[in-house]
Amino acid sequence: LMMVNNQGSFGYDRPGFFGKNDGLHYPGECPWTVMFASGLWLGAKVGNQIRVAAAEYSVDYGPGTMTGGGPSADGPQFRVYKIHDGDTRVSNPDYAEWPFDDGAPSAKDDAGQDSLDAEGYQIPLMLGDEAVWTVMNDADMVGHHSDPGSGSPGPLGIEIQLYAYAYDSSGTAGRIIFMQYTLINNGGNVLDSTHIAFWADPDLGDAGNDFVGCDSAQSLGYCYNAFSSDA
Repeated sequence: LMMVNNQGSFGYDRPGFFGKNDGLHYPGECPWTVMFASGLWLGAKVGNQIRVAAAEYSVDYGPGTMTGGGPSADGPQFRVYKIHDGDTRVSNPDYAEWPFDDGAPSAKDDAGQDSLDAEGYQIPLMLGDEAVWTVMNDADMVGHHSDPGSGSPGPLGIEIQLYAYAYDSSGTAGRIIFMQYTLINNGGNVLDSTHIAFWADPDLGDAGNDFVGCDSAQSLGYCYNAFSSDA
């Protein structure tokens, strides 16, 4: 069970919906968590300035698309949409209101054209058994609150679309969450030396006895308990 929001964070329960901020529960909806917070970090040079946008314990992204190089006015259409395999326009409002015009992906036919249902409506892309989509941007400097991003001399001007999905399976696929990002430079800035990264604060149960490591050859990071038992 992983939290996803429309401000760049994932695996972080910012509002404390379950009574704490850890936002990646495993297995499923249980008290045990393996992640305290995670988020998308972006950095680039605009001229001679280094600009940064990040999501950690605080965020630099706001909900929504960009208009005229700046953020669009926020509204309920910029929420996180969640659909399930087998949903219909009748059974799920998020399916019926899937925001194709804002960039939410649609199912395609063999010719690469939008698939249509029997009533002529576009069909949301359904990968896995559950999927979410949302859009955000870093265009409003007033909303830059993270430690790395609050000192940025200006926004990058990036619109970010996130499509994430997972499988309801007892096998390996059921223990993976796939996250696909589409990044669009809508701010009019020439971005040089752009870097894109995931930041993570893994807390594998008790946060005081964890070790972390990486396998650079596989682009793999991991976290494990230092002891055989965990609080």
